[in-house]
Amino acid sequence: MKRFLIGGLFVLTAAVGTAQTYYLTGAPVGWSEPGLGSSIAMAFNGSTGFYEATFTGLTIGQNYEFKTFNGAGWSGGYGNNSRVNATATSMKVVLDPDATDNTDLAEGWMPATGHRLGFEMDNQYSKNFEVMGSFNGFSTPISMTYLGNGRYATAELPNTFLAPNTTIDFKFREEGTWGNTNIGPGFSEGGNISFTSNATWNTTQFILEPAKGRYAVVPEPASMAALGLGLLGLARRRRNK
Repeated sequence: MKRFLIGGLFVLTAAVGTAQTYYLTGAPVGWSEPGLGSSIAMAFNGSTGFYEATFTGLTIGQNYEFKTFNGAGWSGGYGNNSRVNATATSMKVVLDPDATDNTDLAEGWMPATGHRLGFEMDNQYSKNFEVMGSFNGFSTPISMTYLGNGRYATAELPNTFLAPNTTIDFKFREEGTWGNTNIGPGFSEGGNISFTSNATWNTTQFILEPAKGRYAVVPEPASMAALGLGLLGLARRRRNK
């Protein structure tokens, strides 16, 4: 609070902070420099605590690369470019700049620090994802099942995939191809995610939530709060096969 003398009267003024502005740019807007041209200032969503912006005019079936920035200019970029195959003509990009949304999973979500970048569009859950990793030479995909509520998960995998006190590299990709959507660290398409198990590791499950930009590797039995009724539904489907 500052005090000024104006016309013999003291006037109190409150110090006003400057809110951080995040920008989205990429192929859909011609890679305009953040803060200029067709780059998009991301809007804060008070109900989720995330920042959001929407690309429009997309061609269904085409790949698009994009990136978010902390402030104007090219110096504040978050990670590598993300690449997504469009399933609709518009796509909402969601940024959690501090990786704060860690609810509903006792084992914790990744990225655990830094930013999380997600995406959401119509019909995106009509596509399946799979996991590729160093545990099988990145050669044999592990299928994921859509559980509903924006969440994919693998079946329970034996600890031959991830033994106790073991580090693996892995990546999520659109089923059957590296050429479309693939998800590495921070949802960028470059690089692999690294994870180290603890000494009590048993079996393994991979979880992915594209719309919230987060993923996890959990030991079974995973927190039921994490998987919710979707996991129960998956179990029922297995029994009915």
